[in-house]
Amino acid sequence: NYVLAQHDTNIFQQGFSAYYNLLHELGHFALARKYLSTAIGLQAKFNNESILVEAEFNLIRVHISMQKLDHSQWVIQQLKGVELSEVEWLELQSLQAMLSYQLDDNITAYTLAKQVYETESVDPRVKLQAGIILASASNQLERKQETAAVFRQLKNLQQSQWRFEHDQYLQLAMMFYAEIEPDEYALKQVQQEQQQFIELNAAIKEQTVTSQVLIDSLDTYIAKIDNQ
Repeated sequence: NYVLAQHDTNIFQQGFSAYYNLLHELGHFALARKYLSTAIGLQAKFNNESILVEAEFNLIRVHISMQKLDHSQWVIQQLKGVELSEVEWLELQSLQAMLSYQLDDNITAYTLAKQVYETESVDPRVKLQAGIILASASNQLERKQETAAVFRQLKNLQQSQWRFEHDQYLQLAMMFYAEIEPDEYALKQVQQEQQQFIELNAAIKEQTVTSQVLIDSLDTYIAKIDNQ
């Protein structure tokens, strides 16, 4: 509301960027998809020499969360034709590994995730993301010892504020304590943590619902920019 009231394009761009990149973490997948796509489209229209890399990556995550895997694949393929930094390229590889795992292509998921996970310069959050896929895919490929070794490392790397990855980590942990190294006590603890996490996410989503009035104002402002 504050950003829109300023009627300043630069201020709007900063506020809008913060908004659309937060929506997925808050659980508002459909709204995130709408405004991430809008921002990416506006960027392509007014400055096609650069892209909104973070928005593109978050759009891939949104599509995966919504099980629109073909849309994720399309975005990934488009980004492969763009010049990215080493850090960005590693994150794209990790996202492709995640998509491959969702598509039951465990060999590709394992190969890509392992490359990212073992790269020293990788961002800690991306390393966690890649490690979760590496452990999950290696389990599917009957590499149980590697699954166990990676999982133990992830226990020290994971952080609950990384909500998208933490959800995946908890699912991996339940599988690990149920199948790889059965531990009824540890499994029960993870199940309780996951239930608390689900309840917290539901509360956060409820508390951060964007009012229809604000959405209408935002859409009107975006339409004015688009028609310039």
